[in-house]
Amino acid sequence: MKHPEALASLTETVREPLNDEARIPIDEAIQRITSDEYEGEVPALDPPEFYRIDQTLIEVWDLPKYGPAVLEIVYTEVPGDRQAKKNGIFKYHDEMGADLDEWPSWHFEETNELVSVRAGYTSVDEARADARRLLLKLAINSPELRFFTGWGLDAVLVVRAQNWYTIRTKHNGTIEFWVDEEPLEAHGRYANKATQLAREVRNNFDIPVPPGMRKVAEAFIQREAANASLLQARQSLRIILESIDRHDTDADKKMNIAELARNLYTDRANLYKLMPSRQGNRRR
Repeated sequence: MKHPEALASLTETVREPLNDEARIPIDEAIQRITSDEYEGEVPALDPPEFYRIDQTLIEVWDLPKYGPAVLEIVYTEVPGDRQAKKNGIFKYHDEMGADLDEWPSWHFEETNELVSVRAGYTSVDEARADARRLLLKLAINSPELRFFTGWGLDAVLVVRAQNWYTIRTKHNGTIEFWVDEEPLEAHGRYANKATQLAREVRNNFDIPVPPGMRKVAEAFIQREAANASLLQARQSLRIILESIDRHDTDADKKMNIAELARNLYTDRANLYKLMPSRQGNRRR
């Protein structure tokens, strides 16, 4: 997968992180708000603006006295907690074949550190825009970036994080995002946004595409959208059927594959091949 390096130009923030001296009063304000003694509400935006990708959380607050600020927080997994949970509360998952060594660190105990603060924004919207530039930067550099497509600076990405983020960038610098909890929903949204982009590439002449290339670009982006949706649908179906196969051990309660196949307008063999215990029962 070619790295979306062209999008890096959209990740340049309006405000730079404050230096240590300038951060002191804002850090003190944040510490008061996050302390156990604080009884007020966290000054998050309405609607909230926050996202975590890999080890980094970006959050926008509207701090009393200091105004909108973009906080960058880095998380670190507590050494030994992963192994302790493998032998404890996650032992069942380990025994069922889950690779806990590949699980993201947010499943385990973590510490965190506020590593940067950006402030001095003239409005909440300006702070939101900067935060989304940082979101895009995290996404295009993440090993969990699953799919992306587009034309130039008009692109769509989907990245796995604590939630799934679908991100839409535009050549005017605008960045939009959507959040999904389930991978099938996220890839469906990605496909939908990519399909919308494909139509825009063909019909919106504000998107700079050379003459004669619009139909090619439209077809290519449509293909990428369909491919991502298909691959995730196959993966989700395999995982669901394997899970049912693994847990459905009571002969009287076993799923009626023939009925399932009939209602799905498919052959039993197409389902059996995704269920290890039933592969021997496939029709030849």
